[in-house]
Amino acid sequence: MPVILQCEADDVSAFGPGERIALTNGGNEVMAFLDVSEVYPLETDSVIERWFGTATRDHPGVRRILDAGERCVAGEVTLVEPRPTPHRHFELSPAQTRFIFTHKGWSRVVGFHTRNVCHRVHEYIQIQALEQTNADGLYVSPVIGPKKAGDFLPEPIMKSYQALWETGDADANGNVTVGDVMTHGVRGSYIRSDKPFVAAVGVEDLIVVATDDAVLVVAKDRAQDVRVVSEWLKDQGRAEFDTSSRVYRPWGFYQIIDSGEKFQAKQLMLNPAPSSACNGMKNAPNTGSWSKERPP
Repeated sequence: MPVILQCEADDVSAFGPGERIALTNGGNEVMAFLDVSEVYPLETDSVIERWFGTATRDHPGVRRILDAGERCVAGEVTLVEPRPTPHRHFELSPAQTRFIFTHKGWSRVVGFHTRNVCHRVHEYIQIQALEQTNADGLYVSPVIGPKKAGDFLPEPIMKSYQALWETGDADANGNVTVGDVMTHGVRGSYIRSDKPFVAAVGVEDLIVVATDDAVLVVAKDRAQDVRVVSEWLKDQGRAEFDTSSRVYRPWGFYQIIDSGEKFQAKQLMLNPAPSSACNGMKNAPNTGSWSKERPP
């Protein structure tokens, strides 16, 4: 679902494309500027039916759309002042989120937006969504801003998910390991390797993720600072910012095994499935050589 800025027709009559307007908070403080590129009518009936699957005003989302105005303003937003929050270390921008998805190899992601602490019903819904959509991963987006009276406070929500992560498939020393990993004297760490052998000795409370083309090592309590890495890669123009050596698709994945000035050699791995699942690939343009394998 895109983020839209709705306004009443009278409110947008004074400006148009090419102008800059201020975006303010409830206290009339300027938080950002919007360079207007377009003002367009919102096709309300079509939007609410596709977004919410219902047109009844009993649905809070439908009600907000219908009451927010019949015009939308589009353009580039320049942040002036970040919204004050004690949970800044948990926040990721859309670009930073896509960076994480890329390097996890996620092409299909289930999003779970919640205003409650996690519980077994949420767990069931999340697992069902992952299985039914054949998704690569789950993205949890807790509501930690203003909510209605009686809702959970932000701290219990965030701590419940942190506790769930910490009590996952851990060994006696509180370590979670995935892939070709060896540990000795390690406590409270998450260590994952997608290919290379990783050995960790005498460390505590670390997150280590090793892929074909990069290794991330970060303290658990600084995990959200991965944004610094993504910003640096973007500023340096590094390919790792938006490209991974392994790219997942519904039919499996391909992996870049060599490249040069005018060529790329890729390995293609197909999921066990009827041959018809691969029909869409034969006309896909590519400049690489493909080595085809099918898992047993």
